[in-house]
Amino acid sequence: MNPTRTVSIVALFTSLSIATNYALAGLPNVKLEDTLVFCSAYSFGLKIGLYVAIASELVWGIISPYGFGGIIIPFLVVGELLYALAGSFASKLWPEVTNGFHNESLFFGAIIAICAFVWDTETNIATGLIMMWPHVTFLGLIGFEIAGAIFMVFHELGDFLIGSALAPIVILYFTRVFHDARRIEQVRV
Repeated sequence: MNPTRTVSIVALFTSLSIATNYALAGLPNVKLEDTLVFCSAYSFGLKIGLYVAIASELVWGIISPYGFGGIIIPFLVVGELLYALAGSFASKLWPEVTNGFHNESLFFGAIIAICAFVWDTETNIATGLIMMWPHVTFLGLIGFEIAGAIFMVFHELGDFLIGSALAPIVILYFTRVFHDARRIEQVRV
């Protein structure tokens, strides 16, 4: 894929992620970003998915309506990379997406929800490390996990529902649009 197309796809998915994050800011930990990162990696490969994950989390961590993320931003970025890895993995395991609600819908939703669980666990631990440093204790970290549990439930449930409903549609749409564009480009050359 040429560099211009790569930048365009990354910019498109990143802007969709940020715009929808703002639109859903009133619902804590419910966002389309995770599904969009997953879909970008599924449709266009791991490299693009990683770029989208990094750009989306960096921008969101800096200009979020919740305020500047600060020292937690690197942990958020690492967590978001999971969705790109999962999308790339899913594209090899389930290479064809069909129209309508089929088994892949639940498969995508489940993978995205599992990523949300790992992301939440990782960021809760990171928050605990940051808040308790240098007096970190295991029980203190467990306390941060428990305190974040309600947000985790919303995040995982939201990611499952959004991933199940939207991932196949987004993947089909972008695969078809860019496949047709690639075919037209090849005819011109």
